[in-house]
Amino acid sequence: VSNGSYIKKVSKTGGINVGMSQTFNLSPTTSNVNYIHSTIAYGSNEMIIAGKTSGGRDFLTRYDRTAGANVWIYIPTTVGASNISKILKAPAGDFVYMLSNASSNIIVRKINLNGGTLVWEYTYTGAAGGSGPDTGTDITFDAMAGQILVCGSESLSSSSASTSIVPLILKISPHGTLIDSVSIPNEIVSSSSANNILCL
Repeated sequence: VSNGSYIKKVSKTGGINVGMSQTFNLSPTTSNVNYIHSTIAYGSNEMIIAGKTSGGRDFLTRYDRTAGANVWIYIPTTVGASNISKILKAPAGDFVYMLSNASSNIIVRKINLNGGTLVWEYTYTGAAGGSGPDTGTDITFDAMAGQILVCGSESLSSSSASTSIVPLILKISPHGTLIDSVSIPNEIVSSSSANNILCL
């Protein structure tokens, strides 16, 4: 909606307005909320909320449910429209990872939850020789290896034809550098199926 999105607390039995019903917006910024994509509980009274502004930009905010206000708002400076896929709370420290897609590239950002500042940003532009769309659909953390895993798909050619789209796994260090990228060229997927690839 153009003037904000509603946040409601829903009970397990399906009742709504259980202690919270608030209108959420990006005040005091000039961008309104188009939709909320993901939320993560943070502490006892706060939430981390990610979504898209009316101007087509991703946003991330730390939201105080008691005060009904944003603690901070982060909107990437990347020019052009983007689509957020997922957010992931880091297993240690006050950080969250944002997975987005923009200009046929996959973007991973690490955000400091204490101040809403960007720690690092990594952009995957695709395999050599492939200029078609690359899409990140899921993100998780490999605690044993200490790596961030991004799952999705990439195009192995300059075409977006379904015959060139294959599953993709990115391994990214906690410092924002690519450790490895693994595509599976023998497993062709359709463009619709590519949007449903998950990290398990």
